[in-house]
Amino acid sequence: MSLMQIPLISVWLSNAGMLIDELRRANLAKLVEEAGGVGKLADRLERDPSQVSQWLNASKNSGTGRPRGMRSDTCRFIESRMGKPSGWLDTDHSAQPKESDWPFPRLDQTRYDMLTPGQKAAIEDWVISQVNAFQSTVAVDRDHLA
Repeated sequence: MSLMQIPLISVWLSNAGMLIDELRRANLAKLVEEAGGVGKLADRLERDPSQVSQWLNASKNSGTGRPRGMRSDTCRFIESRMGKPSGWLDTDHSAQPKESDWPFPRLDQTRYDMLTPGQKAAIEDWVISQVNAFQSTVAVDRDHLA
């Protein structure tokens, strides 16, 4: 690899202007908050809290002097333990709708996000049929009122 290729590869590994390690740290911080702290997240991951802190704070590796990052297999493990879909740590969630935009407050959106595209399509079809049925009922009720 030439030095001229490094900036190009950095762009490929970025997401919304954020390098992949920065994005993973930002998302790990969300998981820390969701779990209730570094210690509780570490317990759920069955890892030492110091290791989670090193990932979160990009502590320098004593051997290389570079900030510690999370390898892809580590990310997939964390996602699995936290009930997130594969690739969740590598995705910019800042542009996604807020929870208040989620139309089903009694259903955890994370559980829905873990479904296959086919399952999601079946649910969408069912919701459409229910909305259509309720709209038909409303139209019939209005006809009786007139």
